[in-house]
Amino acid sequence: MDWRCVSDEPERVPADHDAEAFKWHLRRDDETSFVVVTIPESSMFTDRRHLPEGVVDAIDTRGRSKVDQYLGRDTLPRRIEVSRLRDHVVFERGAG
Repeated sequence: MDWRCVSDEPERVPADHDAEAFKWHLRRDDETSFVVVTIPESSMFTDRRHLPEGVVDAIDTRGRSKVDQYLGRDTLPRRIEVSRLRDHVVFERGAG
């Protein structure tokens, strides 16, 4: 069975740097976990016409579009840092 988001809304959490951070709580059977998606403030306030489609989707969905890419996997990333060039995905052991 795939992972699923527990809610349609993420929890806003503090970011380590100038970014917006969204924590998505996930469930699969009796397992729980989470993924934090960070989006740089510079992207949040940039003219959308100058951003890649994946970044615009991440902004519009508060990171859910990025989380959805991993729901079918056994191992979830702990953090996804959205970037204009290439997302930085961090995997850590253990569930949340």
